[in-house]
Amino acid sequence: MPPRERLDLSAFIAAPRPLRSARRAPCPAAATAGRVPAMLRVSFAPLSFTARPGTRFPSTTRRHDISAGVLCGVVAASAGCGGGGGPEGPSDRTAYPAAPYGTAQGDVIAPLSFVDPDGAALGLDDVFADPTRRLLLLSTAAGWCTACIEEQGALQELQDTHGEAGLAVLVAVFEDRDYQPATAALAGAWKDEHSLSFDVVADPDFVLAGYYDSALTPMNMVVDVDTMQILRISTGWDPSAITALIEARL
Repeated sequence: MPPRERLDLSAFIAAPRPLRSARRAPCPAAATAGRVPAMLRVSFAPLSFTARPGTRFPSTTRRHDISAGVLCGVVAASAGCGGGGGPEGPSDRTAYPAAPYGTAQGDVIAPLSFVDPDGAALGLDDVFADPTRRLLLLSTAAGWCTACIEEQGALQELQDTHGEAGLAVLVAVFEDRDYQPATAALAGAWKDEHSLSFDVVADPDFVLAGYYDSALTPMNMVVDVDTMQILRISTGWDPSAITALIEARL
């Protein structure tokens, strides 16, 4: 067996050169070392391994492309590189996101308005304006909906567990048990009956009807409050999926 050469990879970790962006788009957070937050900068210790004689390694130009990719991966894992902002990056909450609005996953939800138990307007713009709220779980309910009634305890548990991290649960009741439009009084009675600490509103005009098939009530929608982008719309109650998404985003 021919002898093997021992190669030192410290030669591959050199002073950074300008990254090429024509053929590959490096992660914005890793484009230059100066733009990477100090807490996210990483250092690579010199590595060595044994290779067969004649093994070819990337050129120095290729080397820096690879380094950019590695750094992008590290930053992505730590701060959401290429995705939404992390918890350290507050958004501008001075004005609700502009149109266009939509009703599907990935769309920005319109600034819908509801009625609180006191008869006052409470809308999604109020949720957006609260800087302590980072994720919205918007759930529909009706007096005739058994599944809606059964999920209220689980919704309260989610609020108790993740409220301090930025979760806001909002239940919108759109009909009573006789299929009549919900009222402010019904919203208040719903909140009291189920001992809920989060906001419960009436949706007498059923403005959420366009987001799902009401025959499949309840609807549970998860919204990124920084952007008011709809992350998920589901019907029925799937606690494992909802909980996993909340924990991943907070």
